[in-house]
Formats: sequence, structure tokens, C-alpha cells
Amino acid sequence: MKFKIAKDKWRGTDKLIHFVACLIITLIWGEASASIAGIFKEIADSHPNGSGFSYKDLVFDGLGIALGMVIRGTFYV
Repeated sequence: MKFKIAKDKWRGTDKLIHFVACLIITLIWGEASASIAGIFKEIADSHPNGSGFSYKDLVFDGLGIALGMVIRGTFYV
């Protein structure tokens, strides 16, 4: 099976949605749940009918998770 890779940009509403979604998931259920959600979302996107696997989306997922961890006090800057 061939996996689809996204040709997306670093800016856009999609990146904000990834950031906020992972921030909220981290605050409610923790960073492991947010990480799993983000990774599975990209795996689902990588299938032929999806929008494509995006490493850039994962970066914004990670930023949302990091901020959530700072807010929860489980990650210190």
C-alpha cells in the first residue's frame, strides 16, 4: 500500500486546529493521549483518500502538547 504525503504549508487554519486540539487533549487527558491522537490522525490522513501525512501538523501537535504540559505543571521551561 502506498502512503500519501501532504504538500502543505507551515501556515494556515489547519495548523492552529492541530495546536489547539492537542493543547486541549493534553489539559484534559494528558500528553500521551494527545500524542496518540496526533499520530493516529496523520496515519489516517496518509491513506490514499486522506489529505496526506504531514510532519508539519505533528510539529504543531507537539507545540500544543508542550504548552499543555507547561500549563499542567508537568513540563518546565
